[in-house]
Amino acid sequence: KYVIAYASRTLSTAERNYGATEREALAIVWATKHFRPYLEGNKIYVRSDCKALEWMRTAKDVTG
Repeated sequence: KYVIAYASRTLSTAERNYGATEREALAIVWATKHFRPYLEGNKIYVRSDCKALEWMRTAKDVTG
């Protein structure tokens, strides 16, 4: 396991109104889309200290 790159971007006006959990999820989705050419065909690990995202990953039914 090793870091392939670091990246950042600014949030849009609407995204600035997101809560912390939504921002964490947005970052993961953006990064996987941004780095897709490097990630395809490889096993990846996403590390986050956001407990809400951890709960969503392990929950049986997140649709409510």
